[in-house]
Amino acid sequence: MSSFFNTPFQTGHLRPGTRPIMLVLLAVGLMSAIGVAEKTSPKPVTLREPEQTRIQSHPFLLVTESDFEELQERAQKQPWKRMKKKVVSHIQKNEYKPHHWSRMWRMTNHGALAYILDPDNRTDYVRKVADTLKQWKHFYENRGHYDSHNKVPLGAAYMSSVLALDIVHDDLAADTLGEIEKWMGKMGEWYRRTGRWELNQYGCAGIWAMYERKFDDSAAKNYIRELRDVQINPDGTFREGSTYAIARLGCDQPARQGKVTLMHALEALDVYDFYSRNRYQNFYECLFGYSTAPHVGRWSFCDSGTGTYGHTQGLGVFTASRFSDRAARLAAWVTDSAQPPADLLHYVLMDKQLPSPREPSSHIFPYGLAVFMPDGLTEKSLSGALWNQILVGDHSHNDTNALHLAGYGKHLLRNVGYPGYPPPRRAETNNVLMIDGANHNTINKQDTRRRIAIKNEKEGGEEFAAPGGGIEEGFTGGNFDFARGFAGESLRPQGLWWRNFCFVHPADNTPGYFVVFDEVNAKDASKSVNTVWHPNTSDLAAKEDGWRYMFDIGDDVSLDIALPTPPDTVEVRTREDNLARSDFDGKYLYTTYSTNGSGKAIVATVLFPSDDDHPRPTFKRVSGDGFTGAQLRHPSGAVDRICTSRSGEMVELPSFRGIEYVARTVDGKPGFYFVRHSTYFGSKENGFSSEDPVTLYIDGLEGKIISRGTYVTFRRQGTFEVLIDGQPAGLLSRTDSKVRLYVPAGTHSISFE
Repeated sequence: MSSFFNTPFQTGHLRPGTRPIMLVLLAVGLMSAIGVAEKTSPKPVTLREPEQTRIQSHPFLLVTESDFEELQERAQKQPWKRMKKKVVSHIQKNEYKPHHWSRMWRMTNHGALAYILDPDNRTDYVRKVADTLKQWKHFYENRGHYDSHNKVPLGAAYMSSVLALDIVHDDLAADTLGEIEKWMGKMGEWYRRTGRWELNQYGCAGIWAMYERKFDDSAAKNYIRELRDVQINPDGTFREGSTYAIARLGCDQPARQGKVTLMHALEALDVYDFYSRNRYQNFYECLFGYSTAPHVGRWSFCDSGTGTYGHTQGLGVFTASRFSDRAARLAAWVTDSAQPPADLLHYVLMDKQLPSPREPSSHIFPYGLAVFMPDGLTEKSLSGALWNQILVGDHSHNDTNALHLAGYGKHLLRNVGYPGYPPPRRAETNNVLMIDGANHNTINKQDTRRRIAIKNEKEGGEEFAAPGGGIEEGFTGGNFDFARGFAGESLRPQGLWWRNFCFVHPADNTPGYFVVFDEVNAKDASKSVNTVWHPNTSDLAAKEDGWRYMFDIGDDVSLDIALPTPPDTVEVRTREDNLARSDFDGKYLYTTYSTNGSGKAIVATVLFPSDDDHPRPTFKRVSGDGFTGAQLRHPSGAVDRICTSRSGEMVELPSFRGIEYVARTVDGKPGFYFVRHSTYFGSKENGFSSEDPVTLYIDGLEGKIISRGTYVTFRRQGTFEVLIDGQPAGLLSRTDSKVRLYVPAGTHSISFE
């Protein structure tokens, strides 16, 4: 795939073990995203036979009898002591009262755990569990009532019931056991036959197959395929946004346990590995560290509202340590070290308390998310997210390359979120770019290029959002983050669009802010391009028409939207007020820009948050031969300059050859600089030149570079060595004022000695 200026494909930052694999997978994904006809042939799933000694007698699904002693010993300390007390008290005081899924779930769940922890009263617990399990006859005979949304919470009750049956199995009379197995078997087959809510469907059918010792079961394999091929990308991003990731695999409430329990049962049986696979480790790290802004409000991508993470007692939180220590520490951070509820799964699967919390740091997920934030994170910190999924799902929107910003304890810039199913909501309801006002692409039932993640179409062929092209390149670290998202299929055949998202970190008493460069190549040169910005407010406090718009977010927090690239027009539009289940109203900016004679345009936008402690700078638009831009003069004495090519082609100036840059001076002395697709920047005493264009960030003695493989000269006084990724570069020449070296293809850290 060639990009706007033939820049190379680069990955972002992954777990070290995933990077080589990701390069291959992402290349395949990008080919699908740009329109190659997709013929899905799911990778096979291989399930191992469990150890025969484990499955010779019950229980064996989640625990074995040999585990009982250790589980009982846990109750000598908190939080297991509290959990035991609550569970035993509940089961001793209650009988099953027909007929509700929550009563079925609680009686079987608590009864089975009490059976393990309180052996002196097992006879009573067995009776109560058996009386409850007999009620599956009622649920099966009335299963039509559960064909809709009730099927998911009923699945949680069914999962709990199968685990409970496994645990008390050997204490049941033969006739009682036969009756229970008859109706629970019918329920398992009903789940196997009936679609929708696939994780719940396959989970329920699969757990019954495991109970019957059918370990090569198709439903269990389909459960794994659903997770692996449909819902979770290799980098850990969830294709349908944070709300559904939290609900399904964060397991935010007991009613969702039908979607996640089989995962842990297959691990316990040693039939399939989840805990040690990078995909699932990445997922839980992404879920807890990158689903929310620092004030734990969720990113509003896909069907995700802006509420807080909220569900602090989800099963995913307390099983995070089984996947990675980092996932557990991020779970402790996002939940403020919450305490677990009292139930069977939490007690058994939580084998250690949450560790001390660790805040996340900026991270790029190339399958389609970049989240930027400063070090030393607090709930007031600035943060921003770029969303661009290579594969999409039922709850996806037309929000490829959308941004969400937060800071100073507030959502600053947001998308439409969850206005009610089904999506997709059109592009204009999100912070994106459009060509000539047209919506982003949709694909439907008849489209042979549809993603495997798109399913559940109703009669008539509903429309679904087309996928993007992922995060092509980027870097994090230091005081500047950069990610480049490609629109891919979402904007074809209207044209090509790349969004360069930059975060200038707060530093040296200068507040942080965001810069966006949108690069467009419209197929029809007569078409204009539009950017859309949705502040999280209805209060446009002040404006300088065509240049700067100041929005009052609330509690003395503001967001300035400055337009360094002069637009043809700017409209202040009013958001729709007929979006069910949405708090998204107020005003937004709709800007229009012309393209050049070949359909190209580059649009620069500055997004500057401020409050009483973080003052806004003085804004000034600058322009010259072939370029436009902005100057930001901060009260700290720092002066930033943002520059972009006017035509979309490389601009040649005495101090810059390229298409975009952000640079700072402090008290007249050079600070950091960032350039994209550039071969020259700076002065005779300070800067760089290269034979081929590079993307480069330098701040003092350190920086980042993205290269296709080229020779670079750095003009710096007194440089003796240059390190690339911590290793000597092997200088080709060196003088007192400059050094020359070869930078191989890739994304690299760079430092000077």
